[in-house]
Amino acid sequence: MGSYTHYACTLIVALAVSLRGTSGQLNMNHVCALVNNGLMIGSMEYCDTYYVCQNGKATHQQCASGYYFNKESQVCQPQDQVQCLAANAAPCSGFAVGQWAPVAGSCTDFYYCSLNGPERSTCPYGEYFNPTTQSCVYADQYNCMQAAPPSEPDTTGTNSAEDSTEESISVSLPINLCILIQAGIYFGSPSSCSGWNKCNNGVMISGICPNGLEYNVLTMSCDYASSVTCSQVTNDPYLTPNNCSTVNAMKAGPTCDSYMVCDGTSYQINHCPSGEYYDMVSQTCVDRLEARNNCDRCEGTTKTFVNMYSAYNCSGYLYCVNGVEVSSGYCTNGTYFNEEEGACVTGVSEPMFGCCNPQYYGASATTPTVGGNSTTAAGNSTTVATSTTESSVNATSDASSNANSNSTTAAVTVTTLAPTNGTDANSTSTTIG
Repeated sequence: MGSYTHYACTLIVALAVSLRGTSGQLNMNHVCALVNNGLMIGSMEYCDTYYVCQNGKATHQQCASGYYFNKESQVCQPQDQVQCLAANAAPCSGFAVGQWAPVAGSCTDFYYCSLNGPERSTCPYGEYFNPTTQSCVYADQYNCMQAAPPSEPDTTGTNSAEDSTEESISVSLPINLCILIQAGIYFGSPSSCSGWNKCNNGVMISGICPNGLEYNVLTMSCDYASSVTCSQVTNDPYLTPNNCSTVNAMKAGPTCDSYMVCDGTSYQINHCPSGEYYDMVSQTCVDRLEARNNCDRCEGTTKTFVNMYSAYNCSGYLYCVNGVEVSSGYCTNGTYFNEEEGACVTGVSEPMFGCCNPQYYGASATTPTVGGNSTTAAGNSTTVATSTTESSVNATSDASSNANSNSTTAAVTVTTLAPTNGTDANSTSTTIG
């Protein structure tokens, strides 16, 4: 949408942007446990795949060639009549000219379906694309779901997988069940016997049965506990909301610039000031180059190449398009990547960036694990943030003076990068169009 978004879509003030998903296997039986017998649910992997739910069990089904499953009508229909959101969906399939379609594997990107074909763009910084409302919205108004694409390109739009009740996914947690379940019907909660849900315009509305009643999946109503088996509660991490009980507990949010604070019931998203990322060790907002955060560092920048997060060294880089990571690679032959130069550089010391050079914070500094939370007490965060800012200035000036003083004896080589989908900055690569 880009400019289309502002003029043709309902926009809401920015909150969050794209995230790196958590890969795993989604058990479709756990989804079927939430719904009434006989309901058919969609797939996150394939447009022509669906599951029939019976007594909490999912039975894999596949549409005929040229047909996609429509979860709303509960039947297979011609491909051009179904707006499929699965990972292998063809861009703009089932969407009319002038509409917007989601991009599989992205929370923020979308296609504008034009007369000349699909045109890819992205939501403004801090917004998710909701394919149901065809608008960019707050992250807490739409649980972005990223389905991992098939390992091999599927040009037929059909499912080559064998009969299975598990799907490979890369998702934000929890997944948006409204991608799979028919709109307008009530279904159970995976974490509470008394909880219920309902989908409206791609957004899940949740509630609790009153007066000690529990939700009955079979009757789709609140019922006496003695009449309910509560088999829908699986506490599947892919389906369960971000509940918490420790007030002010903190962890990294879904984006580089966000963090989550527990209010005693659930984690609430907060955001750092512009130009800053959340540091998972100090639990503070710091300059983006200082942040130890294993996130998509393309976020919030117009640069084509940026340093990759690393707890070891600054040899890795990310290739960015519209503020989203497209591919990654590594500098070779002992060179380091410097995003301020936009290139692999040799002849100078490793860039003093906290996001990739462990010496920036000192050898004893704690570094976050992939997808991990902070291990440093929040009470020390102010001191850490202050001292690191000072060391950043000193380190930068020292590196600059050293480079200048050695300029007559040491050559500085800059290897300019071209956008590639390879993993080696100095190897032959394919240009991304």
